[in-house]
Amino acid sequence: MNTTRALQWLTIACGIAVFLWMSVEDTQTWPVVVLGGSVSLIAVVHWSQRFFMRTPLPSKGGIALIGLLGGLTGLGTALITALLMLIKNAWHLHPFPDFPPLLMGAILTRAPWWGVAGVLIGLGIGVISLWTKKT
Repeated sequence: MNTTRALQWLTIACGIAVFLWMSVEDTQTWPVVVLGGSVSLIAVVHWSQRFFMRTPLPSKGGIALIGLLGGLTGLGTALITALLMLIKNAWHLHPFPDFPPLLMGAILTRAPWWGVAGVLIGLGIGVISLWTKKT
């Protein structure tokens, strides 16, 4: 199975997981953060495949690009997590929301730190991939 086909199946599975999570009563934050991170990662991989996978990148430029994509994934995780919380609140429409506005705001305030963590993880992945190519 090629990577494009695997990515398509992963996208479908993630969409099903989000739909199932939306339908159950769940006020825990870790599932929505995992879903937000998964959606963000899948979106960044789709986007990067469209623009960057056609041409080979130089070694150091590739590491910087992977770091940048990691940062986008980290920032996207916070934004998509808050969006999923908002959509679930609107979907269920309880007198008391599943995720209060202060919690959604707290998730959004973590966006810069999750972006930095994404950059560091991306740089680590880039260095490891460069190291394994040379050995």
